[in-house]
Amino acid sequence: MEASLLSAFEYHLGLFLLLILFDWGLGILCLVPKSLIIRSFGLMLLAWALVNSLIYYLLEQHHQAKALDPAVNLENHLIQVFNWNIGLDILYLIIALMLLLWPRKRQSKKQRILTGLALGVTLNGLYLLIIDSLFRWMQLN
Repeated sequence: MEASLLSAFEYHLGLFLLLILFDWGLGILCLVPKSLIIRSFGLMLLAWALVNSLIYYLLEQHHQAKALDPAVNLENHLIQVFNWNIGLDILYLIIALMLLLWPRKRQSKKQRILTGLALGVTLNGLYLLIIDSLFRWMQLN
């Protein structure tokens, strides 16, 4: 694999780690206010932080194993992974939009919780879409 592609992947992992740390920190801070929207936003950030921490660990392990195996074309593998990631990021944003546009009769407790969850999904989905697209663009250039 080209050194530039490896650098781009390591750069992507660094940006991903930044998101994880941001989610843990802001998620914990958002549990303090009494607002249901802010608290559910914080819970969603913590859920993303937990899942993304696991994904980060698995990515690191998988990347190291693939890099050591000369029979594996790591560049093609990364292209496939990031094509799937971009598709998932778009799916996250569609789900967030659905949660935000859920039929509203009044500003109920359930609706405030859904709004907070949708904002958490939107924040993470947009960030992931940007860094995954950036990595994919770096692969193409």
